[in-house]
Parts: sequence; C-alpha cells; structure tokens
Amino acid sequence: MELQHAPRFFFHSRGVASMTKTEKEAGVGVEGKVIERMRNARFRIQIMHGHVVMAYVAGKIRHQAGKILEGDTVGVLLSEYDLTQGRIVYLMNSRPQPGRR
Repeated sequence: MELQHAPRFFFHSRGVASMTKTEKEAGVGVEGKVIERMRNARFRIQIMHGHVVMAYVAGKIRHQAGKILEGDTVGVLLSEYDLTQGRIVYLMNSRPQPGRR
C-alpha cells in the first residue's frame, strides 16, 4: 500500500509552519475580460461561457492596477475552493502605450 504524501511545509524562524509557494498558488488558470472596475483594486471579470468572477490584483502586478481598464484581457487564477473568486496574475496589453512607438 502506497502512502500519499502530505503537503510540503517549511518552518520560519519563529517555528510557524506554512505551505510552499507552488502549493499556495495552486488553482485554475483562465483568461477573461474586465467588465467592471471596483474599489480596492478589485475587478469583475467575465470568463468563458459567460461566467462572471470577482478578482483582485496579485502582488506582482499591483503597480499595474491603475493600467487595467474595462475591456482589457487578463489572466486569472481561480481559487480551487471557490470558483467565483480569483486573482489577476497577468495583464495582456492589447492597447498601445502612450509615449511608445
């Protein structure tokens, strides 16, 4: 009988266990279109088949949150526990940047 491996944990200096980064970011990746900007860098995103999810901006692209506008295409990582919430992890710029040629 084979044992299933438990999630990998590592310990901080204070002895608190936490999950590794790869397991923390596990989820379903989809592309969607921004249909509404909301407060606190949250967005309403329409993904395939007309499903609408609420998404917030990931830390790595938080400085680009002001550049995300309605109609933009974004990459969303959906939570594996609640498929109505997600995190914007990629911005696909389809419009020209001002000042660039």
